[in-house]
Amino acid sequence: MLHLLLSRGAALSVEDSDEWTAVLREGIQEADLKFVKALLKEAGVKPDEECLGLAIEQGWVEGMEALVEKGGVGLGGRGVWEKALEAGENGRGAGLEFLLERGCPPAGLLGRVGEIVGGLKL
Repeated sequence: MLHLLLSRGAALSVEDSDEWTAVLREGIQEADLKFVKALLKEAGVKPDEECLGLAIEQGWVEGMEALVEKGGVGLGGRGVWEKALEAGENGRGAGLEFLLERGCPPAGLLGRVGEIVGGLKL
């Protein structure tokens, strides 16, 4: 229902946007860019590392871009890089490529990043 309202131009007025993070995660899991952008803009939802991790797991670059553009999601967190490395090990390197274009992994993960990137066709 919320998706329908947002897709038809409804504006949300939410005092505590943290409550909408779970809804944002659902939109990310469905890779629904229009819905995710509406939540970020209209509801002022603040994405967290888990949101970015979900987009990375799926290799959904447009979603990663939307989350990072909103701000509040750090690219240097170990958890985000570990998600990207895990996806890369399974042949889905879009998240790792996205992160490498925008930042540097934590020092403790550099060796693993090199191994996985060497096995990917980026």
